[in-house]
Amino acid sequence: MSETSIIVATATTDLSGDVISTPSELSTEVIVDTGDGLQRAIATANIEGTVVSETSDVNTECVVDTGDGLQRAIKVYNLSENGGAGGGGGSSTKYGATISTFLGDVDSNGVLQAPSEAADIVFSGVEDVDSHALIYAFGCGENATRLKINSVQFPDLTAVTGEYALGSLCRYSSTLTSVSFPKLKTISGNSALNGAMYNCVNLTSASFPELTTISGIQSLSSAFYYCTKLTSLSFPKLTTISGSYGISSAMTSCTGLTSVDLSALETIGGQGAQYMFNSCTSLTSVSFPKLKRVGNACLMYAFQNCTALTSVSFPALKSNSFVTAPRAYCFSNMLRNVSGCTVHFPSNLESLIGSEEPVTAGFGGTNTTVLFDLPATE
Repeated sequence: MSETSIIVATATTDLSGDVISTPSELSTEVIVDTGDGLQRAIATANIEGTVVSETSDVNTECVVDTGDGLQRAIKVYNLSENGGAGGGGGSSTKYGATISTFLGDVDSNGVLQAPSEAADIVFSGVEDVDSHALIYAFGCGENATRLKINSVQFPDLTAVTGEYALGSLCRYSSTLTSVSFPKLKTISGNSALNGAMYNCVNLTSASFPELTTISGIQSLSSAFYYCTKLTSLSFPKLTTISGSYGISSAMTSCTGLTSVDLSALETIGGQGAQYMFNSCTSLTSVSFPKLKRVGNACLMYAFQNCTALTSVSFPALKSNSFVTAPRAYCFSNMLRNVSGCTVHFPSNLESLIGSEEPVTAGFGGTNTTVLFDLPATE
């Protein structure tokens, strides 16, 4: 470790245990986990010496060699030549969120500087999010340009049940490049992620590998609206979209999107996927290989303005897949302003929906070819 001279504040009570919160200045309370319940201690005494171990950069627990033996302390000021009075430059943990370089550094004169680089935000240990807990947390109109965020990760999140829990989370962030939800299985809160990454024009990566169910009203609605650099989206385990407008407009105007994985999707309820891919002008083909239950108007305008689209396939639909008649109403205007697209259905559906108006009108597109050329499903 460095032999930099530092000043630290020690917990002067007789409590022993792990320090789990740290002071930002001297004479500040700290919380110590004594093993039989959390207790408070006051950091008041200064010591000087060489740091021999530490958990992070500033304002964290460390061990100091004072020359008279090792002492556990809380580091408050780092007086190293390059460290200044250091503030936002390292990482700090509070309520499970590790935030790096989010608010910028404090210079040697105590002046908070603008962030010099984008932050990586990791919400470790967070398994659910309460209503409105993180709404607009890292983005809100023009203010988002001042909040430099490179990535947001929720490595332990398994469900989002709160209303507007992550609504507009990173809205308009111009620096965000990736979001990750590796364990998220269900989104049930109304508008839980509504507009979460709205207009994040530099977002290139988004991951939902374990997501199985979207059930809240507008749960993921407009989530990736106008994320123009997003080239692919994968929902490999998503089986059910049951909330009204659950994923409506989710990928609208993702003009760089070329592929989407909905290989496990079996049910779209209500009007769950209206305008889902509206104006995705690079998307050429979409297949729903397991989709076998469709709600009233569920895919209305789903591919509107997808000018490069040439193929849409529904190989798993059956005669009992439709909720109401006319059955093809669920695809009404699905291809509005799209020319030359071919739509594929199982052969046994021709007698069921072949003469219905949405089909004969080419789903609102021009030069649409509707084929009942896939293997029969019953």
